[in-house]
Amino acid sequence: MISGLPTPDEFTARAQAIKGHNMAKAALEMLLWDYHAKAEGRPMHQYIGGESKGYADVGISIGIDRPENLLKAVEAAVQRGGYRRVKLKIKRGAWSTRSSGQCATASRT
Repeated sequence: MISGLPTPDEFTARAQAIKGHNMAKAALEMLLWDYHAKAEGRPMHQYIGGESKGYADVGISIGIDRPENLLKAVEAAVQRGGYRRVKLKIKRGAWSTRSSGQCATASRT
């Protein structure tokens, strides 16, 4: 066991003074959650005070492509992959605002 490691909440409070680097701070916070749960010999859901539902809802991220291809990929992810969350990557300036909005709207139906 490593002495002197902060709890995740202590780390989060200290890290607020650090500007940017959100992914690095998140990785360290996750490491601390995992470390402290294992040090106490408890599963993560017990350590954070919740109940496990036995699975995690996950999503899929679909890369930049033509709108018609994106819509096919979203349909496949939802129907065949069972994903309930889909993130569409849209490059700024790649499409007009109108076509980006149409693609996002069409993907919701």
